[in-house]
Amino acid sequence: MKQEFEMQQSEMDEIIRINKSSSNTVMMVGGVDFSNNLTEAINAYWKILGNKYGFEWNSVEGSSKGKLFFLAESKPIVVPKTQSEIEIDK
Repeated sequence: MKQEFEMQQSEMDEIIRINKSSSNTVMMVGGVDFSNNLTEAINAYWKILGNKYGFEWNSVEGSSKGKLFFLAESKPIVVPKTQSEIEIDK
């Protein structure tokens, strides 16, 4: 089930900037190479946002609330095992 997320205006501005950029331009943002093509660049940025906000990057769809809002599937929360659980698993 999808839930609603909200990105910051600066993140939307980055998506717009990526969309306007030439596919032959070499650029790095946050250590991610966006020089391949537009689709790969946008997907790479959605992966960054997915890691930041905890959603599956490839499940995003628009929301009726506005341009900063979107729907996506949440990533499952993985609770690390305690030391006792690790010992039991051995």
